[in-house]
Amino acid sequence: QPAPLIAYSEAMAAHQRQLKRFLYRALYRHPQVTAMNQDADALIRALFD
Repeated sequence: QPAPLIAYSEAMAAHQRQLKRFLYRALYRHPQVTAMNQDADALIRALFD
C-alpha cells in the first residue's frame, strides 16, 4: 500500500493516541454508558420481539 500523502506529525499522532485512549476509558466504555447501552438494547429488543 502506498504511503499516505498527508499524515500527522509524530507529536500530533501521539496526542491523538492519548486522546483516543482517554475517550474510550472515560466516555465510550464508561460503566454508566455501558449500562445505559445495555438497557437501551433490551428495550429495543422487547419492542420488536
